[in-house]
Order: sequence, then C-alpha cells, then structure tokens
Amino acid sequence: MTKLAHSLLLSAIFSLTIATSAAETLTGTVTNGTTNKPAAGDEVILINLASGMDIAGSTKVDASGKFSFSITGGPGPHLIRAIHQGVTYHQMAPPGTNSVDLNVYDVAQKVAGLSVTADVFRFQADNSTMQGVRLFVVNNTSSPAKTQLNDHNFEFFLPVGSKLEQVQARAPNGQPIAAEAVPQSEKNKYALNFPLRPGETQFQLEFTLPYTGEIKIDPKLQYPAEHFVVVLPKSIQFKAANPPSFQSEPDPTQSGSTVEVAKETKVGQLLAFTLKGTGVITESPAETASNASQQQDQPAPGPSQAGDSRPGGGLGPPIEAPDALQQYRWPILFGFAVLLAVGGWMVTRRQGGPDPQYCLSCGAVGKPQFRKSGSTWTEVFLWLLAILPGAIYSVWRLTTKRWVCAKCGQTGIIPLDSPNVPSHVALSARTVPSPRATLAPDPLSAPVTTPGPSKIVGKVSANASARGAAEEASGAPSVSTPAAKSSLLLEALKEELFQLEVEKKQGKITPEEYEKAKAALDQTLDRALRRQS
Repeated sequence: MTKLAHSLLLSAIFSLTIATSAAETLTGTVTNGTTNKPAAGDEVILINLASGMDIAGSTKVDASGKFSFSITGGPGPHLIRAIHQGVTYHQMAPPGTNSVDLNVYDVAQKVAGLSVTADVFRFQADNSTMQGVRLFVVNNTSSPAKTQLNDHNFEFFLPVGSKLEQVQARAPNGQPIAAEAVPQSEKNKYALNFPLRPGETQFQLEFTLPYTGEIKIDPKLQYPAEHFVVVLPKSIQFKAANPPSFQSEPDPTQSGSTVEVAKETKVGQLLAFTLKGTGVITESPAETASNASQQQDQPAPGPSQAGDSRPGGGLGPPIEAPDALQQYRWPILFGFAVLLAVGGWMVTRRQGGPDPQYCLSCGAVGKPQFRKSGSTWTEVFLWLLAILPGAIYSVWRLTTKRWVCAKCGQTGIIPLDSPNVPSHVALSARTVPSPRATLAPDPLSAPVTTPGPSKIVGKVSANASARGAAEEASGAPSVSTPAAKSSLLLEALKEELFQLEVEKKQGKITPEEYEKAKAALDQTLDRALRRQS
C-alpha cells in the first residue's frame, strides 16, 4: 500500500510539473497612447530571451486591445514587441509575469515638443589619432504624444575629417541597438532615421580624427540644447573661440578629466574650440551627461546611465534588462538544496536514536535506525525540475519518517520493558556482565545443534564451569558455595534460552528440535531453581 501511494504521489507531481510548464499563459493589453483607445489590429510578437532573440509566437490585438500567448518550455524572460504604423514598441516580461501592458503611438513626420537635454563631446588622443564620442539625449514631450519619423529624423555634424566608426541608439525603456547614420549632401552632415518615440531617446556616435597635436572643432548645433558639454583629459588644453560661452565645472567622478559646459545653447551659436595635447580619460559620455544634468539640480542618474569600460564609452546597461543572476538561478537553488540536505543529515546523525529495542519480526535487540520513505535522488531531481514539486515531495517524505529495525528494516519494534518482550530477552538486556564474567567464552558462540536433553544439560554445565575457570584464571576468589554455583547455572540457562529463541526466529532449527531443546532447558531450569531455594 505504501509503494502504491508513493507511485501515485510521484505521478501527480510529474503531471503537475508538466502542466505547469506547458500551460502557462501570458496576456496583455495594447493601448494607443495618442488616442487612449485600444490598438485593435496591431501585430504583437513574443520573443524568447532565454534562447537569444527567438520569436516564440505572434498574434493580433483584438477589438478590446487584448492579446495572449501560450508559453511553453518553462519560465524565462520574454520580450513583447508591438508594431504600430511601422514603428516597434517593446516591453519586458520577466520570469513569472502573467500580464503585460504596452503603449503605442501614432506616427507624425514632425512633432512639437522635441528638445535636446544634453549634447556631449568626449575626446582623447595620442600623437597620431584623436578618438571622439558624441552623445545626444533627446526628449519627446509632444502632446498628444506622438512618434516622429521621417527621412531626416535627427541631423548632426561631425568635425571635419571625421571617420564614423559606430552608431548606437536606444529607445525609451529599450536596449542599445546598432543604428545607421546616412551621409547628407552637405559635407560632414549625417541623418539618423531612428524613430523619436515619446520619452527619452539616446544616440551615441564613435568617430576618429587624424591628429598632429592640435585641432579645431566646430560642433555646428542643429538643435537647441540644455547642456553642451566637452569632456577631455586634463593633459589636453581647451581653448574656446568665445570663452564666455563656456564655464569649467568640477569633475564629480574625480577621474582626472576636464569638463567644459555651455548651457541653454541655440542653433547657430558660436561654440567652436581648439584642443592641444594628448591624454586618455575613463569616464563614459553617459556619466558625463548625467553629471552635467546634476549641475542644474536634476535627479541623480540611475543604474541605466552608467557606461561601460571601453575606450569609447557606452550607452550603459539596458533599461529593464533581465536579471543579471537569471542564468545562475538554478545552480544557486541546487546549492541551497544540497546544503539543506547535508545539514539535515548531520542533525539526524548527531541526535542519536532511542534506547535499544526488541524487533518482533526478527527477534533482534539493538538501537533502531531513522528512515523516511521515497528516494533522496528523486527528491533532488524534483527540486531541480521545479520548486513546487520538489517541495511537495520533501514534505511528504518528512511525514513518513519513522524508526525501524537496523537488521531487517521493519517497523515492528517495541521497548525492552514492554510486556510483549520475552522474559529471557528482557532479563538478558537488563543484566550487565561483571569484569570476571567477560573473561569467559561467549556461551552464544556455539549454536544449539543437538536437541537431546542430556547434551543440552551438559552444555549448560560446561558453560557454568567455563565461567568458574575464568574466575580462577583472573585471580578472583573461587566460587564454591552451592548458591553461587546455582547462580552461574541460571545465568548459563538464561543465555541458552535466548540463543534458542533467536535461532527459532531465524529458522535455523525445526519446530520439533525447538520443542525438545526447550523442554530440556525448562527441566534443567526447574532443577536449578529448586536447588537454589
């Protein structure tokens, strides 16, 4: 019955695990943020981030703005992509998320409410090459909110002689992705066709310049900027064509850099400057932009504004990126499971069991063992497979813990003082042998093989004589009184009776042999008791 219950429990746990991993549903709502109405008919795509950027499914938004996906393959991070009027919008769905809401916006070629929060130049140079990074932080605060998109969506100039190496763009609540800067008819002018969605968009451009130790830079601003910032090593000299336009700011990061800031700049304003010398800095342009904003008592930058350690800097970690410990979750859980198992084993080993007990099944006397039903390996496997089945199985095993016989593994064990324990077994367990008696040969070492009464009595007498000889060999006083001899005989009879019961339980003698030997011992016991009285 116990094995059947165990099998049924395992089947239920596996069924629960399979159902959990196969029937998880992710639902969501897509709203048009321009009209505040459901974005009916928009396409929604489910992307599985656990296996890269694999498309796990696609669907259409219904008339009420709802959509749903059936997720297979277990929990994991996903990305929801909605497409509205040719522009994509994304929202993260971390593991365990059941519902996601997205906003999409109508597209316009030109919107009011665009502003450049920061335009940051960052330079470092050796004797032949100057490396530059330019970071734009653009805010779209249009009302009603719309996305701007056209063939020349965002334009800018690079210094004369620049070679564009890399372009990155990051949408609001998005991740940095590669973008393309299209050269325009005017020399050194480029355009980015990246959508400017409501919220903050960032562009980062990396470029190089031939350098001979001195160079003149003219940014040629195309948009007003709250902060125009130039960051360079202290070993490189900065000289503005219009010095009143710039003011030096302290370096909050103490990275050994010089920070020159022009505030509330306008299109066409003279902001040219000359650089002279060589040197390298470590602060990223994203940090520089954040520090410039802090000078105006703006909120401190979050983790998403931190740059990377490359020479060209970086846009920083993606906003709402998956948990960095996601890929280590199962090894960590496995480690905790192993620690708990080892701790439980050590506690069980140290606690020690109860006093010796008598087994009704095999007749053995000794300390019982602590056991639980089920398999430890099955328990570990279920914990690795899923937390809920592992917890259920562990709780079930704890409810089955019990003490069993160390010899046969059965639960039929009782205390030695129980009335169901044979009297000779209880007497033997309570008797502590004296130091002299331990020198005598073990009377149980010779099994009862001949059931004849005369041989049984002869063996008992031999055992008693052996004990007396052991006392003499140990130098103890000789036992010669009849009472003392009767006591030795009774002890030997007790041990023979115990051995006879054990061999009967073990099937070493037949019932007929047992009855004959038992009758002979009983007869000898009666004579010994009469003699002692």
